[in-house]
Order: sequence, then structure tokens, then C-alpha cells
Amino acid sequence: MCILLLLAAAACGAADCPVLRTAAETRAYAERPAETNDYRFVLRGTVTSWIAIDSFILKDESGAVWLKLSDGRRVSPGDMLEVRGHSVPNFVGNRTAEVDDFVLLGRAEPPPPLDVDLRDFNSTDRSKLTYRTIRTCGIVINAFHDEIDPRFHHLVLRRGSVTLHASIPAADLTTDDLDHLLGAEVRVTGTFMLHQGGRRLFSGNTVYIPGAAKIETLRSADDETCNVPPLEDVSHMDPAVIVATDLRSVTGIVTAVWHGDTFLLRTDDGRDVTISLVRHRNPPTVGTHVCVIGFPDTDLFHVNLIDARVVSSQKAPAVREDPAQTNIASLLSDGSRRRFDVSQHGRAIRISGTVAGLPSVDGRIDLRDGNFTMPIDISACPAAAERLKEGCTAEVSGICIVETDSWRPNVVVPQVKGMALVMRSPDDVRIVGGPPLLTVGRLSAAVVILLAFLLGVIAWNRVLNGLVNRRSRELIKEQIARTVSQLKVGERTRLAVELHDALSQNLAAVACLVGTARRAVDSGDAAAGKQLQTTERILNSCRTELKHCLFDLRSDMLEKRDFSEAIRVTLDQLNAAAEIAVRFSVPRARMTDSTAHAILCIVRELVSNAVRHGRATRIHVAGSIDGDTLRFSVRDNGTGFDPAASPGPREGHFGLDGIRDRVQRIGGDFQIDSSPGKGTYAVVTLNAKGVTP
Repeated sequence: MCILLLLAAAACGAADCPVLRTAAETRAYAERPAETNDYRFVLRGTVTSWIAIDSFILKDESGAVWLKLSDGRRVSPGDMLEVRGHSVPNFVGNRTAEVDDFVLLGRAEPPPPLDVDLRDFNSTDRSKLTYRTIRTCGIVINAFHDEIDPRFHHLVLRRGSVTLHASIPAADLTTDDLDHLLGAEVRVTGTFMLHQGGRRLFSGNTVYIPGAAKIETLRSADDETCNVPPLEDVSHMDPAVIVATDLRSVTGIVTAVWHGDTFLLRTDDGRDVTISLVRHRNPPTVGTHVCVIGFPDTDLFHVNLIDARVVSSQKAPAVREDPAQTNIASLLSDGSRRRFDVSQHGRAIRISGTVAGLPSVDGRIDLRDGNFTMPIDISACPAAAERLKEGCTAEVSGICIVETDSWRPNVVVPQVKGMALVMRSPDDVRIVGGPPLLTVGRLSAAVVILLAFLLGVIAWNRVLNGLVNRRSRELIKEQIARTVSQLKVGERTRLAVELHDALSQNLAAVACLVGTARRAVDSGDAAAGKQLQTTERILNSCRTELKHCLFDLRSDMLEKRDFSEAIRVTLDQLNAAAEIAVRFSVPRARMTDSTAHAILCIVRELVSNAVRHGRATRIHVAGSIDGDTLRFSVRDNGTGFDPAASPGPREGHFGLDGIRDRVQRIGGDFQIDSSPGKGTYAVVTLNAKGVTP
């Protein structure tokens, strides 16, 4: 005990946590907002009642207080205790007094329960009943399981105009017990509270029943109770008289049923009374003669029964009232403004219109006639829904009902909520015309299908576009690879031709000359030296050509956009001491790679001859394009020569013949003008159409 008190004191704080000594003081602190300081309490008193599961009422000379046990122990009414504890916050915004420990000091007789008549509650000071054990009687008009706290069941008792909520531990009553209590008159004993302090907060009267033994059934709901006073034929304009009465009975024939728990009764004296049943009670069928008991209730026009139950019933002779033909517009308007024809309440009528919707959750469909729509209740004959299709034209018979608010003290003027036609059987429907081909539902379905089709087309187009793009990329890659392959083949072919023309022929000539020189040496001929000299020139020419081929393989001259720059870089490999000027004004884009390579080789050969054989000091390379003619030239100031008598391949000179072969392959014309001592001027002319890529 000491340890618990020390822990409580540590939790509260010694400075800000007062210790309370009386029940009244503890109750006052418990009703304060939770933001106020915590408190501890030490009380002595007598247990007056045990409140469901974990709470009890302790009373001392100052008053009574509600205390909560936290360790699962129980106390009994009459126990004299000393209790110690502290405050804990609860969900309603204040603090509950929770017992940490208690000591039993002795036993005393518990105070007897106070008999209370529910009908006197409105004139009783109920604050004086709080925390008192009371005993009262009433009719159980509702019984249900607590959906918030599964440890409890709830009963609603009524007597006259007063209702009382009763809470009882769920372990003491089963669901079947709750159903059997519905409609029964019971006497309950428990602790009264003006407000509940648990999970569920009622704003009215609440009594806590500690167990099923405190519920005494005075009259079962299944008893024959038609001896209950009949429902008087009083004016509905006197609500004070109606709500002050107790149970009343009425007998008659059921003329309409709706909502599953409401029906219209044509009484034996010709009145129309709306009956609202208690929970879990099935309504009688149309045409049944019944005796009903319930609590009187009134609206703007009629006296009805609520929280009612059927105590006897028998099948009556089938008497069917012929419906009167009318229309929806006359029921809901007076021609110029909206108005309900309440005089049709309880009468059999027949109306026509177009079915405007499928059955709703409450078993109703809408029947439309022009600008007016009236609900048709088919809850008592759901088979009618198979015949009433949306958009069809139908003639419907049934009982007209006016739905209004009940007259309550807090309702100044009850309002008419609407009118409805309650069908009595599937035969009350006659289909006049079928639904149109184009209905809202069909149009909606068509739109949905069209949208689905469009979405499918869009998705398919996206897939096709993806396939086309992927295939296009693959084809482009294949085309690029094919082009690269063709370029490689062309380049290999060109190199093969170059090697064949520049090296293979020269090497063949060298082989012939070496053989001739060998035979001349063997025969002692003096011409052997000349043959060897020619052979040496040819080998030097082969070496030069091989160097040029290797330069062409490694150079990127064909990639340069300025062809004059390409010519200059190509001529730099000659290491010539002469002054070389280049002015080649032909765009690179106007020449194919083969033509450009041929021009570079021709210019290189002409400049090489001018430096090596003509010993030129100034060389000028020029090129231009005029219309379809491309012309370029090489002019030098060298020693010159006689073109007609120039040495050829026999003497080991292949330069001019090689140039003529290149020019011939690209479809051009080669002219050379030279004479001894006057330099050399070589001109090559090509067809521009033949060289344009």
C-alpha cells in the first residue's frame, strides 16, 4: 500500500497535487476539466451500489462519489471502506477518481432502493437522484448491443412521455434475451445518473443495472394485452393530451406496408392510423385483421402509434377498395404552386407515369408525370420490380400516404416530408408502354462501350507506333551498317586498284628488268648497268607510291570541308623546298570521295614531278567550277620538258601515265603544256555532273 501511495504521489507531484478527504470534494474535482491539477484522495464511507464491471458508489457524510477500481477486485453494497487513489483523465474531458487500494472496515445494511415513477421525472429534481439506487418500471421500446463498448448492452424504457436509458453488462444478457425484452413491461433496479461517464454519453436519464437479476419482467411482450385501453378518437391538435398517455391499443385491417416496420391500419371505426413497430418485429401482411398496442404519437393530421407491437392477428375476408383515378400533378400541386393533397392519405388511388429509376435501397422507385415525380413504395411486393423497367410507362395502384414529422416539444410546426404510393401486391402494376430504345441506361452503356473502344484504339495506336518506331530504328541501323559495309568494300576496292596500278605493275617491271640485267651480266653485255639503273628508279617509285598509300590510309583529308586546306596538308608530306600556292575554290560537297581522292593524288603527283624532276621553286595549284565543268591546274617555273619525248615506264617513269589513268577513270581530260626551260602547265577538266555526290 505504501509503495502505491508513493508512486501516486510521485506521479502527481507533491506541490501541485492536493489530497482530498471527502466524497463531495472528490466529486467536485472529478467534474473539473482535465487541464486542471491532478489530485489524490483518501476517503472513508459506505458502498451504496456496485456499478457495472469496475465501478462503485461510495457515500460519506458529505455526499456520494463515483470511484473506479483498476485491479479487477469487487466490492459489495454495504461494505464500509477506506480507499486511497488518484485521478486519471477520461475521454469526456475530465478526470476519473481511480482507487489504488482499499481496506474493508466493516459491514452495514445497504440503503434500500428509492421507488421512482418515470411519469414523474419531468417534475422531479433529478440532480437529487444522482448516485442513488432507484427502482422504476417501464416498457422496453429498444434493446441493443453497445457498438462502442462490447462489454455492455443498452435498454430503452418508456412510460408516458419519459424515456430512460439503462446500461447492463453484456455478460449477463444474450441477444435472444434482448429480443425477448422488447415490448415487455419490466421493473429495473440500478444506480441513477444524469449523465453517463463511460464511453457512451447520454444527454438524458441513465440507470446502471449491475446484473440481470435486477431486471424483473412484470408483463411479457407475448402476453395477450388487448385489454390495454383503446386509442381514443381525439383531436391531433391536442398533443399535450396524447403524449401524456400510456400504452394504447387499436384493432383494424392492414391496408399498406412500407419500410419493413411501418404499416397503415384502417381501424374498425374507419380511422387511418400509422403504426411504427419496435425493432425486430415483422409487419403483418396487407388484409390481415390485427390488434396492436403502442404509444400514442401525433403529427399534423393524425394520431398514430409508435414503438408498437402486434399482439394478435387473423386473416380477414379479402376486401379490396377500388382505386380512384387521379394524376401526380393534382396530388403535388394546385396548378400554380406546390401543394400536397393530404386529403388522399389512406385512400386507394391509381396514377400513371414513366418509371424514372430503378428501386432504391428503401425499396422505392420514382414515377414521373411531366414535371412532377412521386415515389412508389414496392417494399411489400418486391416482385413488382421485375415488371417495372426504367423508361417504361406504367399505371400503378396503391394506398396514398402522407409522410410528416411527429409533433415533438422541440418541433414548433411539423413539416410534411412528402407523399408516396404504397403498392399492395404485384397486380397493382399494369405496363402501358415499353421503355424507349434510347434510354439513359442504354445511352450510358453505349458511351461507356464507345469510350472503351476509343481507349482500345488509342492503346493499339500507341503499341503500333512503338512497333513502327522500333522497326524504323532497326531498319536505320541496318541501312547504316549496309552503307558502312559498302563504304568499306569501296575503300578496299580503291586501295586494291591503287596498289595494283602503283605497285604491282612497277614490281612486275622491276622483276623483268632484274631478269634482263642478270642475263646481260652473264653474257657480259654493257647494257646491264643501264638496266639496273632503271630498276633502281622503279624501286624508288614503288617506295614513294607505298608511302603515299600509307598516308592516304591514315589521313582524314577527305573529311575536311575546306578542300584547299586538304590539298595543302597532302602536299606537306613532300617536304618540298619550293613555294607552293593553293587556291582551290570548289566546294567539298560537290565532289564524291573517289573524285576528291583522285584529285588529291593527281595534284600530289604533278607537284612531286615539278619539285623532283623540274626543280621548280614556285608552284601554283588552282581549281574552280563553272556550271557543269570542274577544272583544276598545276603550274610551276621548273626546267620543263618535252611531253612528246618524255621517258615512260620503260625507263622507270610512271608518273604521267598514272595521272592519265586516274583522269580516265573519273571521266576527265588531261592536258599538259611544257617545253625545256619554260616550266610546266598541267590542266585536268571534269564533268561536274559526274562528280556531284
